[in-house]
Amino acid sequence: MIMLVLGSAASFLVPYEIGMVVDQMTKKDWNATVITCSVMIGIIFLSGVASGVRGSVFNIMSEKIARDLRYDLFYFLIRKDIGWYDENKTGEILSRISKDTAVI
Repeated sequence: MIMLVLGSAASFLVPYEIGMVVDQMTKKDWNATVITCSVMIGIIFLSGVASGVRGSVFNIMSEKIARDLRYDLFYFLIRKDIGWYDENKTGEILSRISKDTAVI
């Protein structure tokens, strides 16, 4: 959540920094322009790192949730009696374990 807030805040700061660069260039204040551009590069770098960390954390969390769902479904399926397997096709059962849990 922290990375989401940091990435979003950094993304909102870039247009503000661009406006400051334009204002400084119209005033021909080149030293301030260089400093502001350096700050903007840092903000963009921070935004990229925060977005990357957020994306990887969300992907890891979703894979762990899918793994737990598959485990729970498999645990439920191995406890069924043999008659239930005569009524249901094995391919459908395996499809539900592998594909349907990944969609969720």
